[in-house]
Amino acid sequence: MGSLRAMRSRMKSIKSTEKVTRAMKMVSVAKLRRMQRTMTRMRPFVDRIREILETLTEDDEAASSNKFLAKREINKVTYVMFVGNRGLCGAYNNNLLKFMKELTAKQEHEYEVVVVGKWGEEAIRHAGYNIVQRFADIEDIPTMEDGQKVARYLKYRYLSGETDQIIMVYEAFTNVMVQTPTAASLIPVEHVSKDGEEEKKNDSEDGIMAGYIYEPDEVTILENVVQLYIDNVIFGTMVEEKTGEYASRMTAMTAASDNTEELIQDLTVSMNRERQAMITTELSEITGGANALKKMQKEKEENS
Repeated sequence: MGSLRAMRSRMKSIKSTEKVTRAMKMVSVAKLRRMQRTMTRMRPFVDRIREILETLTEDDEAASSNKFLAKREINKVTYVMFVGNRGLCGAYNNNLLKFMKELTAKQEHEYEVVVVGKWGEEAIRHAGYNIVQRFADIEDIPTMEDGQKVARYLKYRYLSGETDQIIMVYEAFTNVMVQTPTAASLIPVEHVSKDGEEEKKNDSEDGIMAGYIYEPDEVTILENVVQLYIDNVIFGTMVEEKTGEYASRMTAMTAASDNTEELIQDLTVSMNRERQAMITTELSEITGGANALKKMQKEKEENS
């Protein structure tokens, strides 16, 4: 009876866990779909800004005058880790931390770490990193304001000379099942020339050379576009990180729910066997008792 009572208690606990994992799975699915829609819209937008930036930086003089494009000697590097807000998403955050350790092990310059997300405060500190700033108030659904807040801090740190290079470390979203730890340089913004760009052609009707007219001027426009690019790259990275986090949590909670179902089935079988054994024992005891009474009654009748 004690064993059956213990199994009933365990069954109750497992069913309670199953409710939690299923609820977390449903929440993750809803948030994942929302973040995927945002990510789908963000990627073409950032790519388009990059194209405009490449066009503007064709003028080497304008590019060299911009403080976020100009190269400088690297003495100190800032790594920006984009982690989740919580665990229960498989090895998602731990894989990123492992990747970060591999990066910093090869780093020859002095470095510092900025963390975006709530997860792993103790784990990251235990790794021995110098965390100069943590943005732990980022919501589960990040906003552009969240991205701009992080961008303002990083741009200030770069312009003030506190760091000479800023590198983002995050899980790049490939699909629901695959997220790849990635490191990407943010500042200084890399100037990527357009390889194989077609030569500008004369207009077939009036022979006027196609080109751009800048208002107010190319340098000012370039400054605004660079700022816009940095802000949106950071926000896009936050969106991508969240998409991967929810995908990993959905996968983990799906596996957990499936496991609880298997445990419930196995435990149900065990409970049925235990009840059957108890019933068999009770029937045997009843049968034995009845036979004993018959025997006693028969002996009594014979003696009388």
